[in-house]
Amino acid sequence: MSAEGRTDLSKRTRRTSSKGRLILGIGGALGVAVVFLVVWVARDTDSLDEGVIDYGFSGEVYRFGPVSHEIVFGEGVSSLLVESVGDYLERVGYFSPAYGGVIQIRSDGNGFDLYLTYPRQYWNRTDFRDEVASIRDDLEANVLMEATQVILVDEDESGIHSMNLNRRPDTL
Repeated sequence: MSAEGRTDLSKRTRRTSSKGRLILGIGGALGVAVVFLVVWVARDTDSLDEGVIDYGFSGEVYRFGPVSHEIVFGEGVSSLLVESVGDYLERVGYFSPAYGGVIQIRSDGNGFDLYLTYPRQYWNRTDFRDEVASIRDDLEANVLMEATQVILVDEDESGIHSMNLNRRPDTL
């Protein structure tokens, strides 16, 4: 910009009243505030999508591991128990270090409901069901120490689907 252009700008700003400069200053500050607010809201919205809204789970979230596996739990389930279940599932390969996983543990007062996410294409395979039943039995006997029911969960474009290992598939 030429020196003459700067001089014209300084002349114009000198001629602006103090009231006009105040309005311009407030407008600029409001513009910055709006940009900051939009960025803040977008950041919060993104973090909600990464959470446990998937599969219809709700409750407190325990995250662990290098890829933030999630265990959702509520009343009647201690954080120590949640850690023990997470350690067990990581040890048997349910929670892989290559990708994150999410489960839910609920207490019904007489035992636990353990919601494990698996694709529905495996649910009717006998070898798969036997393997999951083995995980349930081991957790029940060595970690949870109470009756445990496993509910398989999957979500697709048609909704959330679940199946108790001892029953036919249904929708949550």
